[in-house]
Amino acid sequence: DQQRHKATYRTAFVVVPAATASDVFQLIGSATKTVEITQIIISGTQTTGGLVDIYIKKRSTANTGGTSTASTAVPMISTDAAATAVGAIYTVNPTTGTTTGDVSIITAAFGATTSTDDNIAVIDFGTRGKALTLVGVAQAMAINLNSVTLTGGSLKIVVEFLEY
Repeated sequence: DQQRHKATYRTAFVVVPAATASDVFQLIGSATKTVEITQIIISGTQTTGGLVDIYIKKRSTANTGGTSTASTAVPMISTDAAATAVGAIYTVNPTTGTTTGDVSIITAAFGATTSTDDNIAVIDFGTRGKALTLVGVAQAMAINLNSVTLTGGSLKIVVEFLEY
C-alpha cells in the first residue's frame, strides 16, 4: 500500500472553544510538501449534553488574528522528518480565511460534562477517493463550530495527515 510509505503525523489536543466559536483548529499546508488529511476524530462535552454541528472547511487563504497555540505534529514513525504543515488551536476566534467550501458537515452528540459517555465522531478522507489535500501554504483546513457556543465544555480532537 502506497500510503504506508508516506510520512504520517497526528496532532491531538483538547480545546475550550471561544464563545460563538468559529474555527477551533486550522492546519496550513506546506511550502515544500503536499499534505493529505486522512482522518479527523472529534469528541466533546458541554454543560448540558446535546448535538453540535461541526464543519470541516477548506480555505484558499489562512486565518489571521485570534489567540492560538501551535499544535504538535507527532510522526507515527520516529525516523520521519518533522512535519512541515503548521497547526493552530484557537481559544479566541480568528479572522477566518477565504473558504473554498465545506468538505464535511457532521452532527456530533456531546455528553454532559458530568457524563461518562464519550461519543466519538470520525471523519475519514481518502478511503474511496482522494484525501483532503493541501497544496502550498495558501491552502488550509479548518474545523469550525459555525458560531455555536459550547457552554462549559471542551473538544478533544485528533487530526491525522500525510506529507510527501
